[in-house]
Amino acid sequence: MASALKPLEAHPPSPATTPHAGFIAASLVSGAIALFMLSASFTEVFVAINRAKFVPDEAVILSWDFAPARASTPRGRVVSSGEEILIDRYWIMDPEQAMELERAGKLEGHRTPVLYLPPTPPWSTIDNIVAFRIQTPEQFGLGFSPGLPVSNIALAVLSVVLFRRGLRRPAGTDGG
Repeated sequence: MASALKPLEAHPPSPATTPHAGFIAASLVSGAIALFMLSASFTEVFVAINRAKFVPDEAVILSWDFAPARASTPRGRVVSSGEEILIDRYWIMDPEQAMELERAGKLEGHRTPVLYLPPTPPWSTIDNIVAFRIQTPEQFGLGFSPGLPVSNIALAVLSVVLFRRGLRRPAGTDGG
């Protein structure tokens, strides 16, 4: 008895798909928010990883000019190491407080307390991308909050899910 082999049947073609603009737009918005939060999330994680290695220190203001015609890059120096820093990268002082000190002629040479992570590999290299090695006592005192990194991951996942959903919408559906 010969076995009857059936020829392979071709799979019916899948229905055509059309992108859904609403899902794709929502995907782009949540992805953009996740991208903007990325630096803050990395800062939070890097500070948490190195929390025990931060040491109390001071930063001396070298220059910080608020006059629009002569505005310069605000610079400071960490007292213990002599490392020169860009103040606007680390936000070591409230700009309003700095303006008050400048009006009084006491800004240059002013010392402000900071917590400092001495430069060690790989953290000094990472700090060139995400500034985290110098924290104000207020910033450092907030501690690690997992909410920011977790919400950032959730937004990134949501973005991918919405994008995929927006691309897989069968043609002829009303999106409901």
